[in-house]
Amino acid sequence: MGIVSSGRMIGKGFIVTSLLCAAYSIILVGSFTFRNRIIQSVRQDFPRILSPLSSSVDANNHYETELILISGDAQPSKIDFFSEKTKLDSSTPPRSTREFTARLSALAKDGNNVTAAFLLLEDMQARNVPLHLITLNTVLSACAKHKQHYNLARQLLDRMNRGEFMYPHYYNNNKKNLLVPIRPDEISYNAVLRSCNDPTEAIHILREMRNTQRLRVGAVPPSVISYTYALTICKDFADLNSAKKILHIAHDAGTCPNVYMYSTYIWTAERCGDFHEAMNTLNLMRSSSKEEEDVQPNIVSYNGVLSACCKSSRTPEEVLALYIQLKQEVTPNSKTFQILLHFFDNCTFPEKHSCLEKVMESFTTPEERRRDGIGLMKALVEAYSENRLWQNVTQSIQKYYAKDDICILAVLHLLVTKINAPASEVSLQVVQMLMTSLALQQAITLCVMTYSKDNQWEDAMAALHLVGESDYRLVVPVAALNSLISSCGRNGRADMALQVLHEMNFKYGVNPNTRSFRAAIMACNQAQHAASATNRNNKKRQRRDDSNRNNNMDVVLMEWWECALSLLRRMKEEGLQPDLETYSSAISACEAAGKWQRALGIVNDMEKDGRIAPNYVCINAAFSACEKGGAWVEALELYERMKQRQRSSTSRPSFVTINSLLICLDKAGQREMAENIYREAIADGVVSHWKEDIDENRQGINKRMDLHQFSAPMSKIAVLFVLESLLSSTEDAGLDPTKDDLIIVVGKGKGSSRGVPVLMPTISNLLKELDIAFRFDSKNSGRVIIPNHELVNFMKKRSWID
Repeated sequence: MGIVSSGRMIGKGFIVTSLLCAAYSIILVGSFTFRNRIIQSVRQDFPRILSPLSSSVDANNHYETELILISGDAQPSKIDFFSEKTKLDSSTPPRSTREFTARLSALAKDGNNVTAAFLLLEDMQARNVPLHLITLNTVLSACAKHKQHYNLARQLLDRMNRGEFMYPHYYNNNKKNLLVPIRPDEISYNAVLRSCNDPTEAIHILREMRNTQRLRVGAVPPSVISYTYALTICKDFADLNSAKKILHIAHDAGTCPNVYMYSTYIWTAERCGDFHEAMNTLNLMRSSSKEEEDVQPNIVSYNGVLSACCKSSRTPEEVLALYIQLKQEVTPNSKTFQILLHFFDNCTFPEKHSCLEKVMESFTTPEERRRDGIGLMKALVEAYSENRLWQNVTQSIQKYYAKDDICILAVLHLLVTKINAPASEVSLQVVQMLMTSLALQQAITLCVMTYSKDNQWEDAMAALHLVGESDYRLVVPVAALNSLISSCGRNGRADMALQVLHEMNFKYGVNPNTRSFRAAIMACNQAQHAASATNRNNKKRQRRDDSNRNNNMDVVLMEWWECALSLLRRMKEEGLQPDLETYSSAISACEAAGKWQRALGIVNDMEKDGRIAPNYVCINAAFSACEKGGAWVEALELYERMKQRQRSSTSRPSFVTINSLLICLDKAGQREMAENIYREAIADGVVSHWKEDIDENRQGINKRMDLHQFSAPMSKIAVLFVLESLLSSTEDAGLDPTKDDLIIVVGKGKGSSRGVPVLMPTISNLLKELDIAFRFDSKNSGRVIIPNHELVNFMKKRSWID
């Protein structure tokens, strides 16, 4: 059975896409039209693995292709094409027709290899390998992948029409052959149409196909597939006049347009903004469908008319009427509702919510509301939310989705995550509409986690209280409760955080984990710092107010550091291992309360336990606690232990460590010891008071002392260290006093409380005590400059005294 013309293949009611696939499948799996062709059969083994031949194809690339297996004996037989997936190897180049065709099929799957396909075709001719129609159609299919290859496809089609490609026609029992020109068929022309990017050129191809009917052999009249391709080009370029010409050509040729041709024409009118033409075409299809079934309008046709109506500045009532007509004749799809939603977004609020309500009312079954109405319902909820009509939101959900937990959860997710609707007015009422325990549990979890992340802990607690009000025994995930505990801590409600932690087991059905205790201890730490800051501010206010000098303004606050230690102890009793963040939060809480003994006790416990070594955060908090409590001996002992563990990167002394230790030693009057520790820190590279940058004229490098992050005791020690280094003429001085001025950056006080400078008076008083003249930088008041001659005088005086 040979390949018949497309006109004979097409019948009424066939889908255009199915026809194209079926026609191409006949080429691939059927026999050739050349009736007496003799093809050498292959052995039992599979065909050779093909390889790229052209230099333009990377030899390392692998392609998947359909290998062509030729079955039969030496007698003429048909060719079968089996789908065999393989990777092309570079070991054996293609030699036979089937191997070249398989290679071209691999290249045709990717439109980027069109050049390689043409090179392979030219090599096929140079090797005198016989060509056949499927080979050329494969190359044309490669051109159809992208519109920019139309010229190549057109040139190949013209060469086929001129008879430049020949195929051997065998007869007389494979002893003689005759070369027969290969003529294009409908698939060839359709491939060229697919690659075309000009409506005028598409019309020219259709007329060329009609003219082939004058030939004695090889007539290829255009089919509905060809006309549909040509109309698609008109749609892409919004050319309604060319689309009309194509329909006239089809009528003149005796081809009755089917539903796909008309639908493509309607969408062309939609692209051009011609609603009347689209509507007239739809009415024509409806009237013609009484005689011919294959022109009955489908959902694609109606969607095109509906979209054209929305773009033509029609009223919402007209659009809604057209939708009702559409729904009576076909089943709407997702594209239908996308068109409606896009149109309603540009309407006023009264029009929008009225139309959306009517569309929702058009759904007669719960399945329709769930399948098609959820997107409309979300748009309706957003419209009401923008106008703060929360009661209408709950009424609409109750009206359309009562007892439908899946849809209610979808709308609730929109309300909670995107709209941020009020919990008491909307979200929690929607949660109470749920019927099943699983849906209710999911809804409560969603509300708790979302509100907690947004720091709306009160709304999260309100959602959590629904667990106790429910008739079901609900289990709230521990992750949601941990999020709520953290939210309470961030908002200064450590009491609520502890309440949630204590109720996790008996009320919510879960056991607290490491994250639960860590979040609660961090909440206690934050509360302790806030309480300590409140007490300090009250004492400062009391000292400033003479009238209230005798009044006790201390606020009776809960000792949150004790709660933190209690939670840490309970955590260990329940078999949970605290992590570094948990330990550091507990130490920080003790530091804020001035309980240096407790802070050091936790550090010692960590060292004795050995499972988690204290890092620099824990130790710095312990140093700060010792500094506030004046425990300089304990701080010094802790520092010595840190130095012994310097091999561990997590417990090395840091800038904060040295700063806290120096403050502690300064308060205790241990100046000499503080200076020794500062020298060690300088030698170890932990602290550096020098900073270099390019000068204003870009002629050299300026070197200055930067004390921005230094405390007052540490800044004094740093200046004394530099001055003593000048006396001893060591490299630690960092400058040449005979040439360079000493610039000390003390800051303007912007980083201190109330913007009062701290380091400036400290350094000024120190230099006055040392009898060193200085001045402030005229361009930057946060800099103290000691001229080089003053440094020289200081060195002379000190050297003489020494």
